Amino acid sequence: MFGNLAHHYGLRRVNVRGQAGAHKTMLLTAVAYNLKKLLRYRPQQAIHLAVALPLPPQRVPDKRFWPL
Repeated sequence: MFGNLAHHYGLRRVNVRGQAGAHKTMLLTAVAYNLKKLLRYRPQQAIHLAVALPLPPQRVPDKRFWPL
């Protein structure tokens, strides 16, 4: 992937100082590259599933604290 970034995206040189700055730059470009790949991804067959979740249990108030 880093060779791809260097060749196609012009990252032969990094315009920051130090190894930490270069590391941050490469992490950000890797994130951008992966997001770009994710946005281009189209599944072959969409799966449509609906799941019915059960209703949460109703709380019964404690009569010692809440007179009804």
